[in-house]
Amino acid sequence: MITGSVAVFSTVVAYSAAVICCRKPAVETYQLYQFDSCPFCFRVRQFLQESGFEAAGIEVTLRDTVRDPEARRELLEGGGMGMVPCLRIEREGVVRWLYESMDIIDYLRQRLQERTA
Repeated sequence: MITGSVAVFSTVVAYSAAVICCRKPAVETYQLYQFDSCPFCFRVRQFLQESGFEAAGIEVTLRDTVRDPEARRELLEGGGMGMVPCLRIEREGVVRWLYESMDIIDYLRQRLQERTA
């Protein structure tokens, strides 16, 4: 009787694992708050251009905090600081704000590798 229960339990676990493994990863959306003359923003934009984000189908919307007052307001309200560059990451309704150019590049590089693997 115990053997039968174990076999049934193993089948359920195997099925559950298969469902989890086959689930599509959650889609993230990205907005980069930046402005043209910022050298750290340039670093991130250059990475985006050279790394193949567009070819991989990953869209990063650029938001200019100098020319667009609404973008600046969103950055201050959402991120808490007016510092750029700042990457707004939204995943399943949860928003995260990532500052520092190298942290942004590392994060996006990892996402690109996951997408193209």
